[in-house]
Amino acid sequence: MTNTTKQSNIITIKKNGSKKPASKYEAYLDLISVIESLDIDCLDSRQQRLLCGLSRYFEVEPKRKAAKDAFAWLAQAASNDTTRLVLNSVYVDKENIVATDGRRLHIMPAGNKKKGFYDIQGHKVEDQGTYPNYKQVIPQGYKADYKKLELSQSDLRTDEVIGGNDCLVIGDEPFNLKFVKEALAYDKTATVYYMNQGGPVIFEMKEGRKVVIMPIRRI
Repeated sequence: MTNTTKQSNIITIKKNGSKKPASKYEAYLDLISVIESLDIDCLDSRQQRLLCGLSRYFEVEPKRKAAKDAFAWLAQAASNDTTRLVLNSVYVDKENIVATDGRRLHIMPAGNKKKGFYDIQGHKVEDQGTYPNYKQVIPQGYKADYKKLELSQSDLRTDEVIGGNDCLVIGDEPFNLKFVKEALAYDKTATVYYMNQGGPVIFEMKEGRKVVIMPIRRI
């Protein structure tokens, strides 16, 4: 196709088009409707990559609210799995306040918080059973054995998509980007300890706050 023909096609599309989308979200929906109407198998690999890139660019995620306080930041990690009720709560022992869903752990010093179980709003609730040994999730000697980097919210990006989850690659391993965003939702920056292959990443923030995130398995 010549450049003249291409320009003519663009002019025709503009003349026949409807009004300009009112927002990035509307543009994303319009783009998806066009993609759905195409026979993808008729496009070459370059065209498919371009369409994929466009759809990822226009995809709009809800803006993540910053955690209003340290407890709200920590409670993000509590599970909502109704089959694991003990993980639906935030737990306080003599040393720490912790929350986990089995894939990531948020932890911070207990301070004056009394020992026991709390809901995610910070209200004391009855004991939910035996809380798992969260300390065994934190690798021993990671500061000496792991590599480290400084990470901030401005560094976050999608490196891979695995099982529908946007992932950030740290070292050689992919980690759920949603978990990373929530790890940085309060302090905005962290020192991250990681291995090149296998194992979790450990985030260290101010005032003793930590996060441990397990990698996602590549399919």
